[in-house]
Amino acid sequence: MSNLGSAIIGTLTHALNNIVGFIPNFISGLVILIFGWIVAAIAGFLVRRVLEWVGLSRLLSRVGLGDRQAVRRWPNLLSQVAFWFIFLTFLVPVFNAWQLTSITTLLNQFVRYIPNIFAAVVIGFVGFMIAHIAFGLTKNGAIELGSDAANFWLM
Repeated sequence: MSNLGSAIIGTLTHALNNIVGFIPNFISGLVILIFGWIVAAIAGFLVRRVLEWVGLSRLLSRVGLGDRQAVRRWPNLLSQVAFWFIFLTFLVPVFNAWQLTSITTLLNQFVRYIPNIFAAVVIGFVGFMIAHIAFGLTKNGAIELGSDAANFWLM
């Protein structure tokens, strides 16, 4: 009976030591998480303000990518993207502090892939702007020449 009692006490002691040993890691991860949220919120706010100051909505509506109301959402959307990118970057050391290595590995791969997504979106956006400008030039040229093809553009 003493072997069973000592086994139970040994197991409980080991579990309690693991819990007490995890508390500093948990607190440090929580501090990193709160700091990351604050930094991400400030960065998102700054991105939105800079894009509003630059006049992104005005530029997009001038290029013809939508009416003024539709393009007003872009600064807010881009500020949210900046917030989540920075916050996800801070989640990597948080999960590392909590010793969740599989989540850390997965999140690392995702964070490293985000710039590729961003580059693809920028390239697509620039291509769309160039195509829209080329469309306008072609349409106006056809109208000026009095071509029958100009009727196609007016539909």
